Amino acid sequence: MSDTNPPKPKRRWYQFSLRTLLVLVTLFAVACSWYAYEMREAAKRRAAIAELEELGALVRYYDPDDTTTPEEYRDGEPPRWYSFLRRLHGDRYLGHAVGFATGNIDDPVTDAHMAHLARLTDLEYITLCRAEITDNGLAHLKDLTKLEYLVIVSPHITDAGLVHLRGLSKLKNVDLVRAQVTDEGVEKLEEALPDCIVGY
Repeated sequence: MSDTNPPKPKRRWYQFSLRTLLVLVTLFAVACSWYAYEMREAAKRRAAIAELEELGALVRYYDPDDTTTPEEYRDGEPPRWYSFLRRLHGDRYLGHAVGFATGNIDDPVTDAHMAHLARLTDLEYITLCRAEITDNGLAHLKDLTKLEYLVIVSPHITDAGLVHLRGLSKLKNVDLVRAQVTDEGVEKLEEALPDCIVGY
């Protein structure tokens, strides 16, 4: 007696179950949401940088071949999270600045400008040669956890402003020119940051 049952068709490799399809769609939606979020944040950083560049400030991005940036301000290594987004768009488009400096600018840096700096969380060095920054302005630096070098020329900074720097554990050098700080305030900052040299 012959077998009348037809052979079962072979399952093709590109056939998916409904559960698998739902998982893939969910992952795709999550990836799109993440990408949209990153692009919105990049736009905010670019806007902040544009405001700062109107001062005549110099903004630096990671570039191992940039010999114009002092060697002590360059690690020679890419940021820890050097994602495909950075390779795809570049640090300039994404607003991942690592350095910010002002020289002989017409208008001084104020607390309002410091609020723009707060968005640039990849900053490793900041040099503000002409500033009217107060203690409130220094509060905008408290989340810049990658900051290593800080130079500010302003007569309006006191011991109260130094408190905002105590959590910046990567700071190696702080130079506060013309600041109205005391030996006691500086000692407290150096106690919080034992690897940091503070000049004033």
